[in-house]
Amino acid sequence: MYTKYNLVYCKALEGTKWKHLVAIGFASDNNPTAAVVSTDEQDDYLNHQKKFLNFLTVQYGSEGDRWNVRWSDYGADVRFSNNSDASSFVMCFTKRNRSYYKTDNYVGIRGH
Repeated sequence: MYTKYNLVYCKALEGTKWKHLVAIGFASDNNPTAAVVSTDEQDDYLNHQKKFLNFLTVQYGSEGDRWNVRWSDYGADVRFSNNSDASSFVMCFTKRNRSYYKTDNYVGIRGH
């Protein structure tokens, strides 16, 4: 089980119980974008989901009180109801993996 999840993005939420959304990825060396392609990868992804739910329950209590999760193709969107939980999760359990993100560093005039 990863101790650091790939941080995709985070943002503040308004007009709901959930104050912060943190998107994380379950990327691995074999599947850097975490897209489910084969049956083995699907089993691996479901295993990650179970472990991740257990991890969140141990760290932040039962789902629905302080946190909520929405599954995505790349991992999960975790919503937190308070600042301290969101910030502790980002600071302690996520990392920015530069190879995980596709960036275009082209500087110049396009089309010429």
